[in-house]
Amino acid sequence: MNPTIKTVIGLISIFAAISVRAESDQCFREHLKEAIELNRERTSFYSQLTNGQSEKISEKLIQLESGALALTYTPISNFDHEFKKILPESNVSPMCEVFISMKSVPQPQKQFLSTQSIQNLDFKHESLKSELDQALKKNEIKTVYDLGKKALENLSVDHRTFCMSRHLIESMTRTAGLYFSWKNQVSTENQSTLMKKTKQLLNAHRLALGAVNKLDRDAIAIQMQGVPIICQDVPAIPIPEIYE
Repeated sequence: MNPTIKTVIGLISIFAAISVRAESDQCFREHLKEAIELNRERTSFYSQLTNGQSEKISEKLIQLESGALALTYTPISNFDHEFKKILPESNVSPMCEVFISMKSVPQPQKQFLSTQSIQNLDFKHESLKSELDQALKKNEIKTVYDLGKKALENLSVDHRTFCMSRHLIESMTRTAGLYFSWKNQVSTENQSTLMKKTKQLLNAHRLALGAVNKLDRDAIAIQMQGVPIICQDVPAIPIPEIYE
């Protein structure tokens, strides 16, 4: 299968798994709309910097986001719907807590601030994906959180590569951290439902690791030129501290 098609199918899996009913999915949908708009605006910016070499990366990114947006209009999952049933007094949708607005993304710069040689040219996602699978099978959300923090620490060697992988892992780790806040608000009889829906969301992130890794590898040649494509096109995601 064509690598681009495999990447599209793989990354869309995350959105297919977490897309919720249309009436309750505004935060996720707005996140995607903002991302598509931003990356369309920046396509020509990066193209001029790279003599057109970056256009395939921009095209692939927009293609992924557009496919994901289409899925938000289908009742594939009901994460928010189920959560509202077990926590009806909550005024904030879990999806709004998980997905950070693209409005916080900074203005694009032509070059990375650092002029040193890029160090982090590889990220082994396979072992992380396997460890996450084992943790989720055992309902160990804290382990997922710890694995995410460890992976982010490893990726911190150089912030100029594997930027979408970092973004995905930050989102996953944030979700795992938020679980403990949600857990404290849910009654005892509804804890199993909360665990089930949180695992679904976390597993969706896990499934997308391979496709995101492929996108990051394709972008390395551009980033090696000093052009911060992808790295400056995603919002910073705060990771909450957890109190079990």
